[in-house]
Amino acid sequence: MISSVAAFFISVQFMAAPIWLGPKPPNEVKRIVSLAPSMTELVFSLHEGDRVVGVTRYATWPEAVKTLPKVGGFIDPDIESIVRLKPDLVLSIPTSGGADRMRQIGKMGVSVLVLPAQTLEELWAAIDFLGELLGRGVEAKAMRQTMQKELDLLEKASSRRPAKRTIVALGHRPLVVAGPGSFVDSFLGALGMRNVVMRGGNFPQIDLEALVDFRPELIFDMTLKSEEEVQSFWQAIPMMGQDTKNNIVVLQDDALLRPGPRLVQGLKSLHLQLWGEP
Repeated sequence: MISSVAAFFISVQFMAAPIWLGPKPPNEVKRIVSLAPSMTELVFSLHEGDRVVGVTRYATWPEAVKTLPKVGGFIDPDIESIVRLKPDLVLSIPTSGGADRMRQIGKMGVSVLVLPAQTLEELWAAIDFLGELLGRGVEAKAMRQTMQKELDLLEKASSRRPAKRTIVALGHRPLVVAGPGSFVDSFLGALGMRNVVMRGGNFPQIDLEALVDFRPELIFDMTLKSEEEVQSFWQAIPMMGQDTKNNIVVLQDDALLRPGPRLVQGLKSLHLQLWGEP
């Protein structure tokens, strides 16, 4: 069974521009239902969290979201729960699983904004777009510029050493990994990693033989499982060499899974874990 982390990434359909479904929102948006944790985090980071009246079950940050009404997930939003909250705006990201429901909500007269943010370039554009929409254009621009500057500094620091050959695991059974063109792949350079998976699409499934053939120096496990579960999974693979087993990095923070305002801070923390420097 594919993990929820892998399912999220696989569900994303990359798009180049925002899409409106249903009517346009009022000039002043007062009630927002957010169907993507990354969008929720952006709204709060722009100091407009008091407008958010509903979130998905996956929203974890900031602390205030834990008490907000839950309206399903990013691929199975509960239409009835959303409409009951009387939102001026529903924020969404492009997903295959939830696309039909987003269209249904739009047809019911609710304004739906599908805002892609699944590459770094899309993330920068999403920050600016959402900032203007909420009357926080200045703050949004400052946030984006700060994130870009800090990301550039990380990339420069990482470029001073040979990049480690890396596989990024998003699911264990089956083994789903980050491929070329994926959001995860786009920030590996800032961590001093080089993705050895160079074919098969954004999120290919690979077998154990392929895993060994890739000869990774580092396995970056983003399944959000416990340290014990992760180590148990990899150590149960008999064909893995002992050196590889000793180079497993387990992600415990969901910041890197969210194309949002915490991304760079998550990268800085992981950079410190990998290299012993910020």
